[in-house]
Amino acid sequence: MSQSPSQHNVDEAIARLREIAEAPDIQTTGTWSLHQIMEHCRQSVEYSLDGFPKLRPALLRRTIGGWIGRRFLRRERLGHKTSAAIPGAPEVSRDGDGRRSVSGLIAALERFAAAEPAAVKPHFIFGDLSKDEYERLHVLHVFEHLTEVCA
Repeated sequence: MSQSPSQHNVDEAIARLREIAEAPDIQTTGTWSLHQIMEHCRQSVEYSLDGFPKLRPALLRRTIGGWIGRRFLRRERLGHKTSAAIPGAPEVSRDGDGRRSVSGLIAALERFAAAEPAAVKPHFIFGDLSKDEYERLHVLHVFEHLTEVCA
């Protein structure tokens, strides 16, 4: 029986990513390549520590954006468009070394796990989040994208 993403944590996400990296054949079912999926997820994790390149207006982050973020956490799923780029983030090429990108996402998740709670920066739309809330969102985000990875 598989677990829902809410039952996972960063360590389990890293373990699943390692399994993918070692798989002999990796396919994606959505519009993005493995490289694009992994780089997009890596960007999200790194931006939570380094700051997002483009923030939505503060009023939006404090009101509707914050409400949406809390709703995702309550529902324990994002349900977002998996081919939507992070606002202001560099475009990720379809071509690239997918396995290397998996390693990059693992490194970003390990960095996040080791970071102090005060190190997190505001989310571009959800606003101020605690490190625990960010961890839950990162895990939901990664596992949602992994539904489009067959390995």
